[in-house]
Amino acid sequence: MTRHGIAKLLFGALLISIAACDNPNIPGLTTEPLTVASGLDPRYSILPSGGIDRLYTVRPSDATTRLLDARKANGAIVWSVSIPACESGFTCIPVLDDVGNIYLTTSQGLTSLKPTDGSVRWTNSTAKFSWIATGTNGRIYTIDRALGIQSVYALDAAAGSIIWKTILPAADGLPLVVDETRQTVYVGGRGGPTAIDTQTGSIKWRVIHSCIGGGHEALAADGTIYVTCDSDFTSILYAYDPTGTEKWHADLGTAAGTFTPLIDDSGNIYASNPSSVISLTPTGTVNWRLTGLTQNFVEPAIDTNRNVYVIAKLASDAGWNLLAIKDGVVASNKGAIDPTFAGALLLAPDGRLYFNANGSLLSYATPGVNAAAAWVQFGRDYARSSRR
Repeated sequence: MTRHGIAKLLFGALLISIAACDNPNIPGLTTEPLTVASGLDPRYSILPSGGIDRLYTVRPSDATTRLLDARKANGAIVWSVSIPACESGFTCIPVLDDVGNIYLTTSQGLTSLKPTDGSVRWTNSTAKFSWIATGTNGRIYTIDRALGIQSVYALDAAAGSIIWKTILPAADGLPLVVDETRQTVYVGGRGGPTAIDTQTGSIKWRVIHSCIGGGHEALAADGTIYVTCDSDFTSILYAYDPTGTEKWHADLGTAAGTFTPLIDDSGNIYASNPSSVISLTPTGTVNWRLTGLTQNFVEPAIDTNRNVYVIAKLASDAGWNLLAIKDGVVASNKGAIDPTFAGALLLAPDGRLYFNANGSLLSYATPGVNAAAAWVQFGRDYARSSRR
């Protein structure tokens, strides 16, 4: 081929690439973000992934029910089933176990569904359950929402029957994480967890601090449990070893509202609150700190290149944007996004980032997922359902 012919081909390719930026309807060419679904219930803003080509979302149905949709990564619906509407004060987050079974808490109890068609496996209506953590030993763990008295339960994953029930010393429990290696389920609460034996339900140890609310947790590969603590104008991250001994704590700033910590493949911890994001080594040394954010209200995610994704304002009078933070600076701005109902960013196994933006399911490309990272997101995908 002549140089003139080659030049024509290159010029044509350039025109196509330019058109792709301006015309997302060209076959095979897309722009970011992608709107893969619309009409979602904006209140179900924490999404689970069921593998490379499976997402679960919720749509409105009527005054008393919602539709749980199993979708492909492109948004196409595989199946839909009716579920009770989420009562105020409940999390109602679908959670998956290691073989894909779905668990959902509503005001009517805890229900398990089959991943193939959404049909009911079982329902346990003993209590008004809240957070769930799944194990790989035929058990799931959950916590109720009883007023004044709060209990943790181990349920048989196949039948939904109660294996053991443990009353907590105080009704301050939040999400659960499971360390199957050390036979421990942790309940986050007021800056320190309650450690419970997964086999017997007995309380191993408990740590508390004068925090206003319960703590969010992340579990490292070596068994270290990280718990957040928020009080008036303080935000702290505590690190405990598997015996309950405090290893260190770090000041995260003056803005309360700390999110679930992230842990990368080297054990570095990433903590964020409404005004800042901080990276810490496993020994508690600060790697970097980004301050000056405004109204950062969404649970973050981290990709294989250690980009931390948040939805925040860069100034109080600005709009919300999806920001990628790398080494303490805003590395890229993905554009405006609506975080009205907060929730969490989902980094799916295919490396795409998803968010329910007030009813629209948006998708962004990222460098990918690092399988060696302990918590690449808010602990709700098929391989990381609140366990290690």
